[in-house]
Amino acid sequence: MHGLEGMRRICVRSEDLNEDFARYTGLTKARMVTKAELYLREVPGITVVDYVAGASDTVLLLGVSTPPVRVGKGYALAVEVLLKQDAYLERRHGQKPISVPLAVTWRTGGVATVPADSSGGDFVLRSIEGFLDEFQSEYLKANPDVKP
Repeated sequence: MHGLEGMRRICVRSEDLNEDFARYTGLTKARMVTKAELYLREVPGITVVDYVAGASDTVLLLGVSTPPVRVGKGYALAVEVLLKQDAYLERRHGQKPISVPLAVTWRTGGVATVPADSSGGDFVLRSIEGFLDEFQSEYLKANPDVKP
């Protein structure tokens, strides 16, 4: 939870989707990002900001990985939510810390098989919301000064 302490600004990004999966399910990066941004705007203490390349804002990265082949009439997939932020690697014996830009400091996710239709996209969006519930819970534990 150390990566969640004191965090107040966050932007949301999404990895590219498999083109076939996106076409069959109707899911888009924009839908995933919008879903996450709307959710995070309701989390006390967090301000959602627009992504600016090169800025040092904390990034919540949404990922949906699908293998290049379908499984029967559906897709096997992994949904992942990562929190990336600038970090420092502390070293022993008085050595200087090492800067680690956009290191993964929190993550969660899961795997499933979903149909190759709109319900597959809906499943991904529900999964993201569930993972954001987990994020909110851990964020509020790490920031007891923030009142829900």
